[in-house]
Amino acid sequence: MTNQAIIETPLRLGYFLLRQEVTLYSWPSVPYRGIDRLPDVPSPLEHQNLTAAGHGDLVQLWVSFWDEFEPGEIHTSLASSLHFQQAFRRHGYDFELIYAKLLEIPPRIEEYPHGELWLEDLDLAADRLVRIHERLGHDPTNVTVLGVDISHPTPDFHSAIFQPGIHRRVPDLPRYLNDFGLLPTLEAARPLMYEANAMDYGAFPFCAIEISHVT
Repeated sequence: MTNQAIIETPLRLGYFLLRQEVTLYSWPSVPYRGIDRLPDVPSPLEHQNLTAAGHGDLVQLWVSFWDEFEPGEIHTSLASSLHFQQAFRRHGYDFELIYAKLLEIPPRIEEYPHGELWLEDLDLAADRLVRIHERLGHDPTNVTVLGVDISHPTPDFHSAIFQPGIHRRVPDLPRYLNDFGLLPTLEAARPLMYEANAMDYGAFPFCAIEISHVT
């Protein structure tokens, strides 16, 4: 079994609301506008505190947001994404709306020490990813490409560019990045994707994900 048999790429991942003003963990002076900026969803205790402080409407907004995020509904609907972006903005959260596309899964995954595990987990994630891809139908036209991230392809979106770890293998990483803290092209991303997977980290392989700002 190979990764190509599990998920065909490119694959549309859809729309995401992401935190702004984020910088690289190991280089705090370098901005980062990749996929690994998901909102910090309040904990149940924080929900209780917000409700006690009279912010029950904000709690309900977070609940509604998560109800659409978990099954992937928000990722397939520009209208829903814009609704949540505007609703959160009224509460003081200024999230960026981006569109993501999985460009490439590294070849010969089974050759990595944990390659068989990665293939099994990709297989488990495939149904959700393909369902979102098919529901989107096509890429939007109102986007501006920011660059390519190196990240796990599932909703935890652990980015090798943003998180510490790859800095030990690529100590001069910022010199390869563009003004958005991303790789400029897929061709430029492939060597970094190899270095990230050589770390043999996590339950998924690091993949190339294109990030676009929704205008």
